[in-house]
Amino acid sequence: MGTKSKQTTNSHQLQDDIKELKDAISKLSQVCSNLSSQISKIFIIVANQESTIDQTQDDLNEFYQHWIGEKSTETEIDKCKAIFNRISVTWQDTLNKRKIAYWHFVQNENKAKLYEKWLSETPSYIPLKFRPKIIENENSTATQIRIDVAREKYMGDVAIMKSYAANHKEKFAEIDNTMFDIISSNTQSPAHCTILKKWWLEDGIRNAQMSQQLWDKKECFLETQRTKDLQKSPDDYLLKSKEILRKPRPPPRTDVKQRNRV
Repeated sequence: MGTKSKQTTNSHQLQDDIKELKDAISKLSQVCSNLSSQISKIFIIVANQESTIDQTQDDLNEFYQHWIGEKSTETEIDKCKAIFNRISVTWQDTLNKRKIAYWHFVQNENKAKLYEKWLSETPSYIPLKFRPKIIENENSTATQIRIDVAREKYMGDVAIMKSYAANHKEKFAEIDNTMFDIISSNTQSPAHCTILKKWWLEDGIRNAQMSQQLWDKKECFLETQRTKDLQKSPDDYLLKSKEILRKPRPPPRTDVKQRNRV
């Protein structure tokens, strides 16, 4: 009687273990199938600046440890390094394309936001490239019309920059998906796939940090220039001054053809 009861208990335990194993396999399968979209979502968060890049790195590490954990032994890492070495040329070429697309996204997205901020602030300000030139003895009504037209062109450029930003955002997301497909086609192991995708994401975050640093410097320059311009009279920051119009152009380069022949 005791033996039968023990067998029944063991049978139930085995069934529970099998059910738990099936649930674990199902969860792992679901995680692997959704991994590309999860990683892409992390990049979009960075792109939309919904969190800092450092915080995103922390989120990535937590995500990685949760799903990989102790599976990432030295042996597994060595296998991933072998896969990486096999696709390293493609990896670097694709990463360079992504870096360019991401930088164009950051530059257009942030410049559009900066220009919109300037448009909404007082006093009104027009960046140099959009300012109409000064015409001597022109009546004030005609001058104001040309300033209004320049402001419309300025706003039009903001819309174009937003369009470019959206286009490059789609482009680097497509590049990510392409790289994820390349990784998946080079390994059958879900753990290896996840580790390699984490490496790709880390490379992308490093490039994102460099892009953000470049933009921060550019934004500082633009804001400094605007501050200097606003200290002048309205004619100097709404119209191109005579000094700018009369600025001599550099002489043509005569050594170009000769240098190209060498």
